[in-house]
Amino acid sequence: MKFTIVKKGIILVSIPLLFQLAFIGLVARMQHEHSQAADWDSHSKEVIRQGGTVLRALVDAETGTRGFIVTSNPSSTEPYDWAIKELPDAFKQLQFLVMDNPQQYSRVQRIHAAADEAMAWFSEIVSLVRQGAKDDAVAKEKTLEGKRRMDTVRQEIARFLDEEKHLDNLRHGRLEASSKHLNWLLIAGACFAILTSLIFALAFSRSISQRLAVLTENAHRLSQGHELNALVRGSDEITHLDRSFRDMAAELSRSDKALRDQTQILESILKSMGDGVIVADRDGKFLVFNPAAEHILGVGRTDAGPEQWTERYNCYQMDMVTPYPIHDLPLVRAIGGEAVDAAEMYVRQPAHFKGTWISVTGRPLKDVSGALVGGVVVFRDISERKRIEDEIRGLNEQLEQRVVERTAALAESNRELSQKNQENEMFVYSVSHDLRSPLVNLQGFSQELATVCGDMRDIFSTEELPSNVQERGLALVDKEMAESIRFIQTSVMRLSGIIDALLRLSRVGRIEYQWQQVDVQALIATVTTSMASTIDEKGAEITVAQLPTAWGDPTAVEQVFANLIGNALNYLDPTRPGTIEIGSSGDGTCGSDGEQAYHTYYVRDNGLGIPEAYRAKIFQAFQRLHPGAAKGEGIGLSLIRRIVERHGGRIWFESVAGEGTTFFVTFLARAAGQRPTAFKKTSEKERGYEDERTAVNCLAGGR
Repeated sequence: MKFTIVKKGIILVSIPLLFQLAFIGLVARMQHEHSQAADWDSHSKEVIRQGGTVLRALVDAETGTRGFIVTSNPSSTEPYDWAIKELPDAFKQLQFLVMDNPQQYSRVQRIHAAADEAMAWFSEIVSLVRQGAKDDAVAKEKTLEGKRRMDTVRQEIARFLDEEKHLDNLRHGRLEASSKHLNWLLIAGACFAILTSLIFALAFSRSISQRLAVLTENAHRLSQGHELNALVRGSDEITHLDRSFRDMAAELSRSDKALRDQTQILESILKSMGDGVIVADRDGKFLVFNPAAEHILGVGRTDAGPEQWTERYNCYQMDMVTPYPIHDLPLVRAIGGEAVDAAEMYVRQPAHFKGTWISVTGRPLKDVSGALVGGVVVFRDISERKRIEDEIRGLNEQLEQRVVERTAALAESNRELSQKNQENEMFVYSVSHDLRSPLVNLQGFSQELATVCGDMRDIFSTEELPSNVQERGLALVDKEMAESIRFIQTSVMRLSGIIDALLRLSRVGRIEYQWQQVDVQALIATVTTSMASTIDEKGAEITVAQLPTAWGDPTAVEQVFANLIGNALNYLDPTRPGTIEIGSSGDGTCGSDGEQAYHTYYVRDNGLGIPEAYRAKIFQAFQRLHPGAAKGEGIGLSLIRRIVERHGGRIWFESVAGEGTTFFVTFLARAAGQRPTAFKKTSEKERGYEDERTAVNCLAGGR
């Protein structure tokens, strides 16, 4: 029967292995028994020690009691006090230690009971002495009852300790016997293991040593590339290994041919690449220098070291004048273990006067173990890209110049627009005031005409006039003239309202605000209280949520909310109960630096709503969507929009016709780092004001 090396090894190893397993099991068993014996030996000694502790505590209590009787010194009771403190724990520990031995546990119980009686006796004596009855204590001590009780305790403890010492001697003897048996077993097992190992190792070596020598020789010849010796006989692993060597030799031959083919392919790829590729070892010797690299650089490979590469290949920095530092060359950095990405340099070729811009990427070259063996760089011609970048840079400079020019022109336009706005404001203010006098005259003349009509009615009512003249005169006075006078008075009142509205609108930009933190919650309460009669008349329900404070002028902020709430009341749908909700919808940031926080407030109603066709004109002056719903000139929303913008905020709305409208308005949550530009009042003669847009842009970051 033929066996492989593995089978032979298994057979040769299994016999001593089985013996060793049995030996280990026996040793483990004896070690366990030895450990148990040691534990029991230590246990007995601990029980004896704890029993002595109990006895010492009782003796100390007895000594302290007698000393206290003799001296009456409170310090004499320290042993007694210590015994009272230590005895409970000592007895608990002793009972725990002998729980495995019922006989000893019973003795501990008896000792405990006797000790309690003795301690009770000592306690009575100590109490008598402390109460001043020393004679009674002495008389009580002379009865020798305390001695009798202590003798009982000593006898019980002595019997307990004798039994425990007997157990300790038995257990110690077992421990010594177990140690001897374990030592002899270890010595015998070690000797047997050494002997069997030597025998089996010698047999195994003699069985395969000769063939292993042949196999070693074949391995050496394989490494040298020589022909192998004759095939090793047998059917075990050595024979298989020898055959594997022969198969390996054939595979190496095939791999060598494949490697040569791969090398030829790699050389073909390097020759056909448009990018330059250079590989160098750690000493700077070029290993690869493809044709594209020679074409781009204008010079082929050289035997010069890295210290001459800058001069040899005419490498310059971005200014095209300063030679490229040798230690910064991408290939030098790659050889040093550093990765380089898209490093740009200028190469002045002898054959090209303009030179070439190249972009170089380098990587360290490492072997399979990770050790640094050189570096590789790949570079390409980027001259065309640099030309395009230069053109783009020139175009950008031209564009920037045009932007500067356009910005200056825009600034001039803004200045002119600001001046025109001021002129318009002054014109509106002037016209409004200039129209006031003619209107007063028209109103006075219309009233005078009304008085004249009354007098003429009295004249035509006299009986002296003919009836036809009387009828004709009364008809003219009561119809044509009265209707004309009413039309004149109505138009005058309408024009007076428009003039007042224009004056209010023109004054918005000239009012100097008193900037402070505004309690919007209290402000809304004031507004709703002032409109209580209108709210009751409309039968509306107003709900106000918790509102944050805002930064602004209290009067102006109140005017904004009063207008929004008033509009909501005026344009409620009379066919359904009106509801108005006032709240806030969160915070945000505003300003070019993104640091100016603001609050957004809203006033929502379920009124008539705003049709789509009128939404673009809702903030324009003198635009009224529902003229019959409420009185006014149509400048309220235009007015509050200008107030909100002066506060650095904005106003907008969402509406569904027939369902209701929600107006949103934002105010700064707190004082900004830079307060708005002050809007100073001007004299009536100048009738001018500073540009409100300057303040709005300063506060809102150009919003």
